[in-house]
Amino acid sequence: MATSVVAGGKLRLAAKKGLPIPGTWALDRRGVPTTDPREAIFHGFLQWAGGYKGFGLATVVEGLSGVLSGGLFGRDVPAMKTFGQEPLVTSAFYMAINPECFMPLEEFKARVDGLVRHIKSSRKAAGVKEVYVAGEIEFLKRAQRLAEGIPVSAVVLDELRGLAAEHGVPFNLGR
Repeated sequence: MATSVVAGGKLRLAAKKGLPIPGTWALDRRGVPTTDPREAIFHGFLQWAGGYKGFGLATVVEGLSGVLSGGLFGRDVPAMKTFGQEPLVTSAFYMAINPECFMPLEEFKARVDGLVRHIKSSRKAAGVKEVYVAGEIEFLKRAQRLAEGIPVSAVVLDELRGLAAEHGVPFNLGR
């Protein structure tokens, strides 16, 4: 999960399409909100999710996934502008919790189901059709993509065609 408002790939896609981004996604080189994805990619940075509290959570994640893992962190991580031009540098932190150390597994599952019911039954804001739990939209999107295929923009399709030609790889959409 990105601890920024959005993942960097959304900026790259907007830049490829020549589209603006919401002013809440990124800051420019002066730390001012920008709607220009290229400015954010080449000179600015993504906004972290959740304001200063999100910054605190992002710092914890950076400490675990960058510092503790022995990977790159902070300013040592290559800038977004170099994405695809050099090897991808990543590090990660994985944590496993055994719920049975705290309560019987069936009780834990029942309590999680209760939490999901609380969230799903929340009063909806005007114009909102459904309240989703974390990961639910992605779960539904996966099922849709498996059934209908993966939509690809013309810009990305042209880029893939060019990469295939450049590397002598047959380009077949499988249709």
